[in-house]
Amino acid sequence: MVAVIKAEVVHHGDWSELTKAHNVEVRNPHFAVSPKDDINIEYLVIRAERKEEIKNFINDIKFHSKVIKLLNYDIYKNTGYIIFIGKYSDSIKGIFMENMAIFKSAKFLDGVEFFTFLMPFYNKDIVDKIKEKLNNISTLLKFDIIKLQDNIIDLSLLTKKEREIVLKAYRWGYFDYPRSAGLDELSKYFGISKTTLNYHIHNAIKKLIKYYLLEEEKIN
Repeated sequence: MVAVIKAEVVHHGDWSELTKAHNVEVRNPHFAVSPKDDINIEYLVIRAERKEEIKNFINDIKFHSKVIKLLNYDIYKNTGYIIFIGKYSDSIKGIFMENMAIFKSAKFLDGVEFFTFLMPFYNKDIVDKIKEKLNNISTLLKFDIIKLQDNIIDLSLLTKKEREIVLKAYRWGYFDYPRSAGLDELSKYFGISKTTLNYHIHNAIKKLIKYYLLEEEKIN
């Protein structure tokens, strides 16, 4: 079962709380993470009615405790762009991504964070774990789960090998929390390296995501 999760949170102590003090709407279309280094590299798009609002927001965010370093920023008319290095620990995206959810969109407005994630293999135990972690670092305002019918996903998009690996991984509990099987067991079963196995799994998920995006109107 494929599911879409839409979450709204007030993230305590995060830079997103600054959007409550400034009349801005912020979106986060691109980012990179390095959990071992405890950093996110964030790319934000900031929109406001007045250019001065964007300037004030950027001035405040660069001194925020969760912002390690401001890398670049620019303002053109009523739109600003900013790239910075932030802390990975206690990040909302990290909680989802560590639990097999895939980022789709993020918006920050009036002190609230709005997230949409896709779970290619819905699992109630994993979802409960995500909610528990969210409640530890934020006030959870809304948490909607939209379950998509299995026939929305066209498995012919995948190669035979991708289908075999993803289905076996699912049946053996690779996508469960905690995992019942890992890359070691699966790679031995298929007689391929862990790197190759991991590539097939992620390539299959990427294809399903691409198809899902074409079906966006069925979700929103």
